[in-house]
Amino acid sequence: MKRAQIATIRTGNGQSETPYTTPLDVQGWSDITGQPTPDIETGMLPFTVEAVCTDAQLDAIKADARFAVLGEVDIQEDDTPEEPMVIDTSALSNLYSDDVVAYVDSEADPMTALLECQTRPPWKTGVAVEAGDVFAYGDNLYRCVQPHTTQADWTPDVTPALWVKFYEAGEKPTEWQTWTAYAVGEIVTYEGTTYECRQAHTSQPGWQPPNVPALWLAI
Repeated sequence: MKRAQIATIRTGNGQSETPYTTPLDVQGWSDITGQPTPDIETGMLPFTVEAVCTDAQLDAIKADARFAVLGEVDIQEDDTPEEPMVIDTSALSNLYSDDVVAYVDSEADPMTALLECQTRPPWKTGVAVEAGDVFAYGDNLYRCVQPHTTQADWTPDVTPALWVKFYEAGEKPTEWQTWTAYAVGEIVTYEGTTYECRQAHTSQPGWQPPNVPALWLAI
């Protein structure tokens, strides 16, 4: 028998009569991501569960593109501790874009990064969004760069003036520095926090991102 962590598509709508569930054909699974709030309509976003499976069940899950097995350990029959579960993100491409997989891989704690992605609300029309808001659209995540109310023909993938990808493969934010020209939308890190430039400027001593919210937005 194996204990495994598995990213899976989600079914149901979160209401009491049709709670969120998974098409996994196993018993005794638990939701690691956490039950999302129904009013943000995350019903079709993937989530992560932990389940106990036979070897045959796990082999079938690995062969199914609806799932991504992130880690597995043998269940011990005696009292010896289980080996630590090593997270493998390679199968996430079944469910997410290369950008999201690259973001998860870039973080020191990939499981926490994955769960962060899985709790982002899906983009939909008629929503007032602010700069810095992050939404799921298709198999990717997008960050708003201009406040607006979403419209059917302003989807994140075709409106770069309104949306940028949350993370692009190969992208790694640089550390904020003084006397550097920053453009709107540029991403930096400062003392462990990531910031997005809100106004084009040349940085100066004392203008560290947390000190000038008119210039930098923590994301």
